[in-house]
Amino acid sequence: AFVAELLSYGRIQEMDDGQRYYKELNGELIAYTSDRVDTSRVEGLRPTLPVQTILTRDRIDPRMYERFRQSLQDLKLIHLEVHEEYIGFVYDGLLDNLHGFVWVRPGHHPPPLHSEFVDGTALVLLRPLGNGWYYFATT
Repeated sequence: AFVAELLSYGRIQEMDDGQRYYKELNGELIAYTSDRVDTSRVEGLRPTLPVQTILTRDRIDPRMYERFRQSLQDLKLIHLEVHEEYIGFVYDGLLDNLHGFVWVRPGHHPPPLHSEFVDGTALVLLRPLGNGWYYFATT
């Protein structure tokens, strides 16, 4: 149901549950409070923008964003990424050692091992679970 709702809404391509230090929404680092905003442009670092800036830019209803965020938390997931071929859901990991689930869209193939995957990591394990779902691990 969560996948169907996410695809139907269509405005969120990447997001976090908001409970870790770094928070992302549609390719940007975001902050929920003004003391965490840092819009300075430092080479090699991304600015941290107010969440409202990205919600407005991408025409995301704040209530829908909070609903998706709460769904991630309820499902014990920390990050999601929507791609043309699949949707990746991370439930645990640190830096590039991530674990989670991936749903491969009908008519598409799962990503190949050692390919670039969720959050710019390399896919090292893909175990089929059925109905287009796989367990994954990255490094």
